[in-house]
Amino acid sequence: MTTINDVAKLAGVSKAAISRYLSGTLKPKEETIKRIEAAIAQTNYIPNRMAASIRTKTSNTIAIVIPASKNIAFAEISDAINEEIAQYGYSMVTYTTNEKIEQERLASYKIRENRFDGAIFITEPEGDKDMSHIDLLEESGIKTLMINRHYEPNKYSTISVDISKGLKDVLKYLTEIGYKKIGLILGWRNQDQSSTYKKAYEEQMKEMNKTVDENLILYSKFEELETRNVVKELIKNGADAIYTASDRLALIALEVLEEKNIEIPEQMAVVGYGNTQFSKLVKMTSLDGKGEQIGKEAAQMLLKKLRGLEEEKFQLLDTSLVVRKTTR
Repeated sequence: MTTINDVAKLAGVSKAAISRYLSGTLKPKEETIKRIEAAIAQTNYIPNRMAASIRTKTSNTIAIVIPASKNIAFAEISDAINEEIAQYGYSMVTYTTNEKIEQERLASYKIRENRFDGAIFITEPEGDKDMSHIDLLEESGIKTLMINRHYEPNKYSTISVDISKGLKDVLKYLTEIGYKKIGLILGWRNQDQSSTYKKAYEEQMKEMNKTVDENLILYSKFEELETRNVVKELIKNGADAIYTASDRLALIALEVLEEKNIEIPEQMAVVGYGNTQFSKLVKMTSLDGKGEQIGKEAAQMLLKKLRGLEEEKFQLLDTSLVVRKTTR
């Protein structure tokens, strides 16, 4: 059976260095990390995590808090996070909040109760803006990270996709290919994401010398029935193109348009957000949510915090429009 001595010998470092690296109490150079990780992989060494957890008071577990399991975008991000942290000996536990801030607070309590090492929160749930439960985690020594939750630097470690620039690119593209009344289907009115989208929409319309029609900016609360209703309202209000805040909402929009025998993309264009497997299957135009990339980079940001390394507090990832058959 492979021992820590075998790993140390192969990596060219001391046994103590391997032990401290695995427990997160050593911050070696990147070159040394690569040698250690290569030696662990080559020898198939499996450290005794339970014993290490007792000694270091760590759980080697990271919690992922997502709003809804039915959104494939969250699954794609979570899978990327899990794949990345597993390489460093961490396990992942997932909590689903059903889009409610109360459920997120309950999840935060469970995370503190279980003394997990870190927690990653994906997007913003419905509810008030009180983030004291996140502050409590940090005060308890549990490192936190936000994904697609804040779109400018703030006190929380954050990585997000630049949806502002992304939406502006979508609006320019749709206008250039002949669409004139572009509607938005967003989540909740009081959500940071919705505010960012609305501001970008208004700025780009002004840039193109177009009037902002408030009747074309609607909110669905990410609910299926509400989404169906707002799609019908956009049709009634004369929209000839729709951008939605998720691929799932875009799929619902496509379903409503087909029921009403509205030709896509000749009479109505549809653009989703995420570039998830769903959008690829139905050949739907979608703004790339960089699911795999954002998951991996989020994991690395949190791992740096866990090791006490200097962290990058805020990252904003560029995105691009993936054009398929739901636009001309």
